[in-house]
Amino acid sequence: MTVLVVDDEVDLASALSLYLERVGYHVRVCYSAGQAKALLASGVTDFDLALVDHQLGDESGSDLTILLLRRIPTLRVALMSGLPLDPEDLPQVTPHRLVFLQKPFRPADVAACLRELARAGTSP
Repeated sequence: MTVLVVDDEVDLASALSLYLERVGYHVRVCYSAGQAKALLASGVTDFDLALVDHQLGDESGSDLTILLLRRIPTLRVALMSGLPLDPEDLPQVTPHRLVFLQKPFRPADVAACLRELARAGTSP
């Protein structure tokens, strides 16, 4: 499975990438919403899962999440934030395609979240 990690905290994005690769995922990292949008514009849409920070500098991770979900119909996203989010602040999408992941988290929490997200909506 391929995971897109989008976080403007370079150290966190790099650490997530290393951990996810170690547990068997293929990972692409973007350090801004602009980089992720450029990747999409270049035609790269082979992601199964995405970890997207809610606040990406001056850009909204929620807006990027909506764009990703529209462009990749099978994508599932974990939207991350260090601040609590009201459910109304989350993009309104099919529930099994989006979950919220509260920072700080342990690497094992991320792996468990991605496993559950990958399985969500696949059962009858």
